[in-house]
Amino acid sequence: MAAAARAFFSDQSFIEVDTAILQVSPGNEAHISAFRTEIVDDSTTRSTLYLHSSPEFAAKKLLAAGEERIFTFAHVFRNRERGRLHHPEFTMLEWYRAGEPYQRLIEDCMGLLARRNWDPCTGCRRPYRLDPRCLEGWWRPLTGPAQWHLALARRLPTTA
Repeated sequence: MAAAARAFFSDQSFIEVDTAILQVSPGNEAHISAFRTEIVDDSTTRSTLYLHSSPEFAAKKLLAAGEERIFTFAHVFRNRERGRLHHPEFTMLEWYRAGEPYQRLIEDCMGLLARRNWDPCTGCRRPYRLDPRCLEGWWRPLTGPAQWHLALARRLPTTA
């Protein structure tokens, strides 16, 4: 999966970045709990650091510094997320395009799905290359932020 995503982004002149895992703030997301750790310097002074829950902050610093197309596969950590479907450590793919409309990001999502042969109707990988025309109509132009989510939800299989 990672190789297919790397090829997709490479074909579009993105650069892969590796963001730092330790940060001085746990972030401002009230619903995400960070892991706390401690760093001890040469004089035995202790300082609190946190494992990042997303590479977003570090990636956006790179955008502010002038990068225009970046992506990262980041190991991220979220406390209180252990369960049958959740693990406290997982790999997150994030990518950014500076100065482009949201429709371009939707096209990226469709391109990544097509590259991986993922069938949006069944949620399963197909044994053959997905025809990009299969994804036509999967989303429609937005008039509000919820409209795309509704169109997507209608296409995904239910788990009930």
